[in-house]
Amino acid sequence: MPGEKRRLAFFALLIAAFALLSYSQFFGIRLLEFDAVGKIASHSSRSPAEIINILTQPEQHYTLISTNYRPVQTLIQWAVFLLFGLDFSAFHWLNFLFHAVNSVLVFFVARKLLGDKPGFFSFLAGLVFALHPIHLNTVLFVSRLHEPLVAFALLSSLLCLGRYFERKKRVFFLLSFLFCAMGVFSKETGSLIPFVLFFYALVFSGEKRFRNAFSSSLRFCLPFFSLVALYAAMMFFSLGRAGGYLSFAPAAPGFIAFSFFQFLVYPFDFLKAGFLESARPALTDGFSGIVFFVAILALSIVAAKFLSESRERKPALFLFCWLIVFLLAFSASGFIGAWYSYVPAIPFSMLLAFLLRAHCNNSKKSNFSRLAVAIIGLLVFSIVFFSPLFTDYPAPREAADATQSILGQTLLAAKDLPDGARLYLVNCPSYLFSEQLGFRNAILLVNESSVKAFLDFYAPDKNFKLSPITAVSIFSHPQDVNLDFRWKGNCVFVVENLDTKSAKNYLPVSAVNGPNMAKGVTFRPPQYGAGTEPIEIEFWKSEDWRDSFLLVFEGGRASAISISEFCKAES
Repeated sequence: MPGEKRRLAFFALLIAAFALLSYSQFFGIRLLEFDAVGKIASHSSRSPAEIINILTQPEQHYTLISTNYRPVQTLIQWAVFLLFGLDFSAFHWLNFLFHAVNSVLVFFVARKLLGDKPGFFSFLAGLVFALHPIHLNTVLFVSRLHEPLVAFALLSSLLCLGRYFERKKRVFFLLSFLFCAMGVFSKETGSLIPFVLFFYALVFSGEKRFRNAFSSSLRFCLPFFSLVALYAAMMFFSLGRAGGYLSFAPAAPGFIAFSFFQFLVYPFDFLKAGFLESARPALTDGFSGIVFFVAILALSIVAAKFLSESRERKPALFLFCWLIVFLLAFSASGFIGAWYSYVPAIPFSMLLAFLLRAHCNNSKKSNFSRLAVAIIGLLVFSIVFFSPLFTDYPAPREAADATQSILGQTLLAAKDLPDGARLYLVNCPSYLFSEQLGFRNAILLVNESSVKAFLDFYAPDKNFKLSPITAVSIFSHPQDVNLDFRWKGNCVFVVENLDTKSAKNYLPVSAVNGPNMAKGVTFRPPQYGAGTEPIEIEFWKSEDWRDSFLLVFEGGRASAISISEFCKAES
């Protein structure tokens, strides 16, 4: 027994070390994405009353893209802020540590489910989860702490529930309930935790008749489902609506299903597009997308029936149900991002380990089994090879440096401006892409909401009013973008992209229909600028431009230009 505990402790420490070392190239990284500033600055009061605000208000006040209710994440980040201030290195370390802990929990849950006493296959499951390159879209983003939180809560709740079934001690049931509550109030997808627990109770109930097993498992899990109702009530109380994205049309179910599995099983360099990308546009079509989605559901039913026919396959049946729960939820919501793969990667990693273990324990190895093992082996190799442990990913580091530089320059440019000045943001950078757009995912930089939050935090007495009027989608480092800024006369300011390979000018959504829509300004053209076609911004002469300034971002430098002085000279 002591030897077994030492072996398990060694495996756990090794997994945690791999999880942390795989992100060592990002140690010390600061401020990677735009909405992290707003999330922290929204709750920067050191008063205990801020806890009430966190429980009864949206997660941030500056958002332009989404509004959500995620109090557990906000409470934890508020506590980190009280200790370290607006030091984003500390917030990134919080993500790294949660990922390491989650990887260890995957190991222990896998060992329990697989009955893997030696722990080798459970170690493999934890390692695959720890190193999966798709997690770069989650672990590196301060604002996506909610995904590791949901994973931590789900795994902890599952472990405690398993202990309760074994020992029948109410303390384990209570702990499982509390961890479930933590997950439910971490993010909307936390509401899926009770469903995962229900399938765990159903699959391992021991009841011979499905009807009895279903009803008893449902009754047992009612306290967990009540947490979802409480979360929904608190969300509507705090937001006045359901949380979610504000301006995105829902995607087709076929597209969601394809993306869901692609993120999990095609783990090549996540900054590079693969051949599977060519199939994605076809699945946005109504008919082909529906056919693909129906085919996935049909195959899922067949797979579930096959896995339910044997007692030895019960762990795989539970893990498969776990995957399908998340797939159906994402399909119903109509939205999926690469960071949504964080929690589904847990059962995916365990399924790989289960299949390898089943092959090794089978004395009669068929050709089909050998082929499956070869494919799984190749998949595991690619996950490890393209993980940040062995593959360099410079783009996130460049993005973090650029964001820090832009916001620092913004503060310098605004420090001598009068109180209450209105700042019109010109060329506020939005995205930094790799030259190869893998998975069509961007490393988010800064936008008007982060600039406003940043200025409010460091210069609260200034009370600046911000209106975004142009933005730029950047496909290389911001300092390399060749943009031309000039006055044309008659109070017209022109922004022109001289290098279409580097960036594309466009109008921010908030400039057109947002709450801070610029007043007294006309845009030409009113839609997206394309090619070398310039964007012209005309300031109406009838408008009072006193204490109004253009805040212009030129690569890594920001400068403030008085509008009233120019328009007065033109008049």
